Amino acid sequence: MMNITIAVIALFGVFAGAHTKGGASPSNAGLRQLRCDAAVSALPLGALGDTYYSSAPTRPFSIDLSPDTLKSGWQGQAPRASTLSSFEMSRGESALTCENVRKVAAAHGALASETGANAQLRSIGIGKRTAYVHRMSLPALDELGTEAIAEVVSSSNQLGGGVYLVLLHKAGGRWNVVGRKAIVLS
Repeated sequence: MMNITIAVIALFGVFAGAHTKGGASPSNAGLRQLRCDAAVSALPLGALGDTYYSSAPTRPFSIDLSPDTLKSGWQGQAPRASTLSSFEMSRGESALTCENVRKVAAAHGALASETGANAQLRSIGIGKRTAYVHRMSLPALDELGTEAIAEVVSSSNQLGGGVYLVLLHKAGGRWNVVGRKAIVLS
Protein backbone atom coordinates (compact mmCIF):
# COMPACT_ATOMS: atom_id res chain seq x y z
CA MET A 1 0.00 0.00 0.00
CA MET A 2 2.81 2.42 0.87
CA ASN A 3 4.51 1.82 -2.52
CA ILE A 4 1.28 2.67 -4.33
CA THR A 5 0.89 5.89 -2.32
CA ILE A 6 4.47 6.93 -3.07
CA ALA A 7 4.01 6.16 -6.78
CA VAL A 8 0.82 8.26 -6.93
CA ILE A 9 2.51 11.17 -5.15
CA ALA A 10 5.55 10.95 -7.46
CA LEU A 11 3.36 10.75 -10.56
CA PHE A 12 1.28 13.76 -9.47
CA GLY A 13 4.42 15.77 -8.73
CA VAL A 14 5.89 15.16 -12.19
CA PHE A 15 2.65 16.05 -13.99
CA ALA A 16 2.13 19.18 -11.92
CA GLY A 17 5.70 20.32 -12.68
CA ALA A 18 6.49 20.12 -8.98
CA HIS A 19 10.01 18.78 -9.17
CA THR A 20 13.02 20.94 -9.74
CA LYS A 21 16.62 20.06 -10.47
CA GLY A 22 18.10 17.95 -7.72
CA GLY A 23 14.72 16.48 -6.75
CA ALA A 24 13.65 19.31 -4.44
CA SER A 25 9.94 20.10 -4.44
CA PRO A 26 9.15 23.77 -3.93
CA SER A 27 5.84 24.77 -2.37
CA ASN A 28 2.79 25.50 -4.50
CA ALA A 29 3.46 29.20 -3.94
CA GLY A 30 7.05 28.70 -5.12
CA LEU A 31 5.89 26.88 -8.26
CA ARG A 32 3.35 29.56 -8.99
CA GLN A 33 6.01 32.27 -8.58
CA LEU A 34 8.30 30.42 -11.02
CA ARG A 35 5.45 30.39 -13.55
CA CYS A 36 4.66 34.06 -12.91
CA ASP A 37 8.31 35.05 -13.35
CA ALA A 38 8.45 33.16 -16.66
CA ALA A 39 5.26 34.95 -17.76
CA VAL A 40 6.86 38.37 -17.25
CA SER A 41 9.59 37.41 -19.73
CA ALA A 42 7.07 36.08 -22.28
CA LEU A 43 4.67 39.04 -22.09
CA PRO A 44 4.27 40.77 -25.49
CA LEU A 45 5.13 44.44 -25.01
CA GLY A 46 3.68 47.18 -27.18
CA ALA A 47 3.55 50.91 -27.67
CA LEU A 48 2.01 52.77 -24.73
CA GLY A 49 -1.72 53.31 -25.23
CA ASP A 50 -1.98 50.93 -28.18
CA THR A 51 -1.78 47.68 -26.28
CA TYR A 52 -4.49 46.16 -24.12
CA TYR A 53 -4.00 43.14 -21.91
CA SER A 54 -7.01 40.97 -21.18
CA SER A 55 -7.25 38.65 -18.20
CA ALA A 56 -9.52 36.31 -20.16
CA PRO A 57 -8.12 32.79 -20.37
CA THR A 58 -6.59 31.66 -23.63
CA ARG A 59 -9.17 29.64 -25.47
CA PRO A 60 -8.70 25.95 -26.24
CA PHE A 61 -8.08 25.04 -29.84
CA SER A 62 -9.80 22.54 -32.06
CA ILE A 63 -6.52 21.85 -33.89
CA ASP A 64 -4.13 19.09 -32.86
CA LEU A 65 -1.53 20.38 -30.41
CA SER A 66 0.04 17.00 -29.68
CA PRO A 67 3.77 16.82 -28.93
CA ASP A 68 4.34 15.29 -32.40
CA THR A 69 2.67 18.28 -34.04
CA LEU A 70 4.62 20.75 -31.96
CA LYS A 71 8.08 19.23 -32.39
CA SER A 72 8.76 21.07 -35.67
CA GLY A 73 8.35 24.59 -36.97
CA TRP A 74 9.89 26.40 -34.02
CA GLN A 75 11.86 29.59 -34.59
CA GLY A 76 14.83 29.15 -32.29
CA GLN A 77 14.91 26.20 -29.91
CA ALA A 78 12.20 23.55 -29.65
CA PRO A 79 10.85 22.39 -26.28
CA ARG A 80 11.46 19.08 -24.57
CA ALA A 81 8.64 16.52 -24.72
CA SER A 82 8.06 16.84 -20.97
CA THR A 83 7.47 20.58 -21.32
CA LEU A 84 4.93 20.01 -24.09
CA SER A 85 3.12 17.45 -21.93
CA SER A 86 3.00 19.87 -19.01
CA PHE A 87 1.72 22.60 -21.34
CA GLU A 88 -1.11 20.41 -22.63
CA MET A 89 -2.24 19.68 -19.09
CA SER A 90 -2.12 23.24 -17.73
CA ARG A 91 -3.17 25.55 -20.55
CA GLY A 92 -5.74 28.23 -20.06
CA GLU A 93 -5.21 30.15 -16.82
CA SER A 94 -4.41 33.78 -17.52
CA ALA A 95 -0.92 35.05 -16.73
CA LEU A 96 -2.60 38.23 -15.49
CA THR A 97 -3.57 36.34 -12.34
CA CYS A 98 0.04 37.13 -11.28
CA GLU A 99 0.68 40.47 -9.61
CA ASN A 100 4.13 40.92 -11.20
CA VAL A 101 2.70 40.26 -14.69
CA ARG A 102 -0.15 42.77 -14.13
CA LYS A 103 2.39 45.43 -13.06
CA VAL A 104 4.53 44.96 -16.18
CA ALA A 105 1.46 44.83 -18.45
CA ALA A 106 0.06 48.03 -16.90
CA ALA A 107 3.40 49.78 -17.48
CA HIS A 108 3.26 48.92 -21.20
CA GLY A 109 -0.44 49.20 -21.95
CA ALA A 110 -3.84 49.08 -20.37
CA LEU A 111 -5.46 46.25 -18.43
CA ALA A 112 -8.97 45.61 -19.70
CA SER A 113 -11.71 43.04 -19.69
CA GLU A 114 -12.07 41.07 -22.90
CA THR A 115 -15.26 43.02 -23.73
CA GLY A 116 -13.66 46.37 -22.90
CA ALA A 117 -10.50 45.65 -24.89
CA ASN A 118 -12.44 44.57 -27.98
CA ALA A 119 -14.67 47.66 -27.69
CA GLN A 120 -11.49 49.78 -27.71
CA LEU A 121 -10.29 48.07 -30.90
CA ARG A 122 -13.65 48.75 -32.59
CA SER A 123 -13.66 52.39 -31.47
CA ILE A 124 -10.19 53.01 -32.93
CA GLY A 125 -11.32 51.48 -36.22
CA ILE A 126 -9.47 50.15 -39.24
CA GLY A 127 -6.89 52.25 -41.04
CA LYS A 128 -6.03 54.37 -38.02
CA ARG A 129 -3.32 53.63 -35.50
CA THR A 130 -2.83 49.95 -34.79
CA ALA A 131 -3.92 48.60 -31.44
CA TYR A 132 -3.62 45.10 -30.00
CA VAL A 133 -5.33 42.95 -27.40
CA HIS A 134 -3.16 40.22 -25.88
CA ARG A 135 -4.19 37.27 -23.73
CA MET A 136 -1.48 35.02 -22.33
CA SER A 137 -1.60 31.76 -20.44
CA LEU A 138 0.31 31.19 -17.26
CA PRO A 139 3.36 29.26 -18.52
CA ALA A 140 3.62 25.53 -17.98
CA LEU A 141 6.90 24.26 -16.49
CA ASP A 142 8.92 21.17 -17.29
CA GLU A 143 9.77 18.72 -14.52
CA LEU A 144 13.07 20.51 -13.79
CA GLY A 145 11.53 23.99 -13.48
CA THR A 146 14.00 25.35 -16.06
CA GLU A 147 11.87 25.35 -19.22
CA ALA A 148 8.41 26.86 -19.75
CA ILE A 149 5.85 27.38 -22.52
CA ALA A 150 3.26 30.16 -22.63
CA GLU A 151 0.43 30.56 -25.12
CA VAL A 152 -0.27 34.08 -26.47
CA VAL A 153 -3.48 35.03 -28.28
CA SER A 154 -3.35 38.43 -29.99
CA SER A 155 -5.87 40.38 -32.03
CA SER A 156 -5.68 43.75 -33.76
CA ASN A 157 -8.03 46.42 -35.02
CA GLN A 158 -6.41 45.95 -38.45
CA LEU A 159 -8.20 42.58 -38.85
CA GLY A 160 -5.12 40.59 -37.93
CA GLY A 161 -4.20 38.37 -35.10
CA GLY A 162 -2.85 35.04 -34.16
CA VAL A 163 -1.85 32.50 -31.61
CA TYR A 164 1.72 31.58 -30.85
CA LEU A 165 3.70 29.70 -28.25
CA VAL A 166 6.71 31.13 -26.44
CA LEU A 167 9.46 28.85 -25.15
CA LEU A 168 11.53 30.09 -22.23
CA HIS A 169 14.64 28.74 -20.50
CA LYS A 170 15.82 29.75 -17.06
CA ALA A 171 19.54 30.36 -16.76
CA GLY A 172 21.43 32.39 -14.18
CA GLY A 173 18.18 33.07 -12.31
CA ARG A 174 16.52 34.72 -15.33
CA TRP A 175 13.91 33.52 -17.81
CA ASN A 176 14.83 34.11 -21.46
CA VAL A 177 12.77 33.60 -24.61
CA VAL A 178 14.59 30.97 -26.71
CA GLY A 179 11.89 29.89 -29.19
CA ARG A 180 8.53 30.74 -30.75
CA LYS A 181 6.00 28.78 -32.76
CA ALA A 182 3.09 30.26 -34.70
CA ILE A 183 -0.08 28.22 -34.32
CA VAL A 184 -2.70 30.41 -36.03
CA LEU A 185 -2.16 33.54 -38.13
CA SER A 186 -4.73 35.74 -39.81
